[in-house]
Amino acid sequence: MLAHLAAIIANTDGGVFGEESRLFTRSALVFSPGDSAVESAVREYVLSAADDRAIAHEQVIYFSQAIALLECPEVGETPTEGLIAFLLLAANDHVHDWLSPDNVDLDALDDAVADFWFLGLFNHGGDPLQQLVRMVLMMEQQPRINALSDPNKWHELQRHALGTTFPEYLDSFLGPIFMFGRHWGKDSPPVINPSSLFKHTDLAPGVGERWIAELTWSLDDAASHLASRKRSNGLPHAPTIFYRKPFVSVRPDVVVASSPWMVAQQLTIGLWGRFNAAANTMFGRSGNQIWSSTFGELFERWCRSLVEEAQAQSLFAGTVFMSPSVGDDNEIEDVVVFENNLVMLGSVKAKVVRETAVKIAHSREDPVAWLRSFFFESRIEGKAKGYRAGALWLLHDKVDRIRAGEYEPRIPRDAYVLPVLIVFDNVCDTTMFYRWLERECIRQGVLQQVDVLPATLASADNYESMMAFASRGKSVCGMLQEKTSAQ
Repeated sequence: MLAHLAAIIANTDGGVFGEESRLFTRSALVFSPGDSAVESAVREYVLSAADDRAIAHEQVIYFSQAIALLECPEVGETPTEGLIAFLLLAANDHVHDWLSPDNVDLDALDDAVADFWFLGLFNHGGDPLQQLVRMVLMMEQQPRINALSDPNKWHELQRHALGTTFPEYLDSFLGPIFMFGRHWGKDSPPVINPSSLFKHTDLAPGVGERWIAELTWSLDDAASHLASRKRSNGLPHAPTIFYRKPFVSVRPDVVVASSPWMVAQQLTIGLWGRFNAAANTMFGRSGNQIWSSTFGELFERWCRSLVEEAQAQSLFAGTVFMSPSVGDDNEIEDVVVFENNLVMLGSVKAKVVRETAVKIAHSREDPVAWLRSFFFESRIEGKAKGYRAGALWLLHDKVDRIRAGEYEPRIPRDAYVLPVLIVFDNVCDTTMFYRWLERECIRQGVLQQVDVLPATLASADNYESMMAFASRGKSVCGMLQEKTSAQ
């Protein structure tokens, strides 16, 4: 029932505030036939609660699913919609807490950034179809760097990761499963019978079932995993196991999807994880570095292709400066747009946020430490880990080189600089985060040169939208000025 509710919310108009969600939660509680003191108090609370207070939302559904996997018997009486709604209402008081206290002193702004980043993992919208198209465009490219520039190695990696080539996996499995998930809802529960689903396809017998099994928890394994991460009060901590595997096998040949949102995650972070594991199998200790650099190259080439397409339109404002190839000696920055003495310095970052930093973080200290490392790690610390430095220190150095005149006549030394980080993964893009980022930049002296605007974080979705507007004549630098002013 919880999975069905997730499908209804994900695939109907209005989402968590939509009519279907209200019928399943608010209406079920208001019109409950019970007249006990508790039920009357709940009814009164729901009637007085603001319309923007959602009872059922993505985070509380996963939390409740985790409790069901941990505590509920496999057989028994089916709960009523009213009981489910009551449990969801109660679960909202316990859905989020950190597993352990912080070992370092964090202030109120640090705490807020950590809390909002974790909460931002859920109900953040976005177009999964847009994400699917992006991954296709990226993954169908032939890498040009390291060992995977060899087409045979690239195909071998795909087979290690997926059991077949990426195009075949996408066409025969991942694409259809994703589209199937978009049709789950009120009259179509998120239940799959693998043997029936693949019976009339061209796949060899058992292949589709194996692919589903690779993304499926058994009841025992799911419960065991959740039990290993309980809070001291016995409640599950950060129940995000469905990022790894979005399905649960409840009976032989019966698989339930936790939510369409988690199925869609397999189009992006799920694929990244499988390829990273395959690279470790193929290349041993260097596998992670090889895959990370390859994925970074593929993402950067996708970013470059968008600005090239936008620039080709007659209405595009400004001049694009990009080197002939990724990272060569002519490169100013990954994506550079110059207009009226304004310059966008776009640095592309494909780094994926590690699971322990946010999704299963023990304390607020974990996400704050990751952010400080990603943005502000010193050159000495970065070199020890095989990196150059934090992302904003690298942009800071580029501004110094502009001021020194190294890029003249393309970019004048007195240009007004608009630094941008274009990121693949979800990196805490909230108003509170920008306050934190500005404070940290001031504290560490990063990007504090004259005529440099505060850094902007652009998700892949936002970058794609920005280039679409640019192709229709809207100024890239103007949009960045507006966004920074709003921040």
